[in-house]
Amino acid sequence: MKSFALFSLLLIFSFEGHAVIKAKLSLTNNPTAQHILIAGEGGDLGTMFLEAALGKAHRILEAEPDAEVVLYSNINSSLEKETQKVLVAGLMIERADKKEFGLHSLVEEIQNGLPIASLSFLTHSAVSYGVHMYKGGRFSSSNPLWEGLKGHFTDKGYIFLSGCNTGFDLAPTLSRRLGVPVAGTLTSAEFQYLDEKSQWRYSAPVSPVTYPEVSSNRKSFLTPVSCEAGACIRMQPLFNSYSGYWGEYKNGSFPAFKFFCGGVSSSRCEKVMAYSVFHQLTDIPLTAQSSYRDFRKALQSYMCPRFNSAAAIQKCEAELERIEAQGEFSTFSPALDTTLQCDANGCQFAFECKKAFFSRDEKCSLKKSEILSTTFVDEYRRYLRGFLN
Repeated sequence: MKSFALFSLLLIFSFEGHAVIKAKLSLTNNPTAQHILIAGEGGDLGTMFLEAALGKAHRILEAEPDAEVVLYSNINSSLEKETQKVLVAGLMIERADKKEFGLHSLVEEIQNGLPIASLSFLTHSAVSYGVHMYKGGRFSSSNPLWEGLKGHFTDKGYIFLSGCNTGFDLAPTLSRRLGVPVAGTLTSAEFQYLDEKSQWRYSAPVSPVTYPEVSSNRKSFLTPVSCEAGACIRMQPLFNSYSGYWGEYKNGSFPAFKFFCGGVSSSRCEKVMAYSVFHQLTDIPLTAQSSYRDFRKALQSYMCPRFNSAAAIQKCEAELERIEAQGEFSTFSPALDTTLQCDANGCQFAFECKKAFFSRDEKCSLKKSEILSTTFVDEYRRYLRGFLN
């Protein structure tokens, strides 16, 4: 990557072990908008959220050199390890302070900042409790602090929630409350690595195969970016239902990120959806000069799950092209189980929840739905229309 004209970093920590890294990156002296990325405290995941955020930051700057990227990362107890990760990525530590970074801090920071082109959360999350930014810092859809973000987005501004199950409540609710498109997940969000053939693969324990990392990402960037800078890790939804601490959601999921646009026109929503793909680590590095063919290929690599079988990936991509060419009604989905029926306002589902024994947290399950879903193909077509319009 080119050297950054504007480059600053702030390291903040507290006696309780909270710490946050703040980095501001830009290729121009006069950025027109800012993209904000927030990596949550990872716990046993270590630097994974931070690395995924770093890769996305580099992709945004390559696709949109007139913008500015601001990165916040709540770090774990291993201050030295995450500091080293930031230094290896080429960032400088300028000063230290005592603070954790949560929604309240974000609202304070954006008041006098540039308009927000995108706001991405890469962190743990849960349906009832929202995004987890640091220990004790969870922010659900009902938190009044979200209102402080309203009115600070550009016309193409959006929110991207990469954690588990953010599409059931948080994403559609924030879209209605803030009047911006919001993307979320309807299953587990997992990390993918580039393997020795530069193909995206899920990390263990999802895949029983261990793939050696490549040294740089030549797939998602015009100018290759080092894996040490986080460019070889991305967060993506799984292709089956969520099963974990918060319950068993076996009766419904969605195998890709899902955009919600409550209170946003269909035309604006679709344009923003297409715009967001330029900021993702896909198989084709998109720029303002990219063709429709390139965009379609990048979109397919972004929406179709990265199965261990290359034939299964090709089948998904080929089926999307066939459906597009024929313009037919379709319930196609590459998910391994039931795909939820959703539209721009939300999804059709019903939770059954109860308090877990010896726990204050709820465990939930999804009631079975007999509705055939057109959501996967509908979402694909919305992205394509957004690019063309």
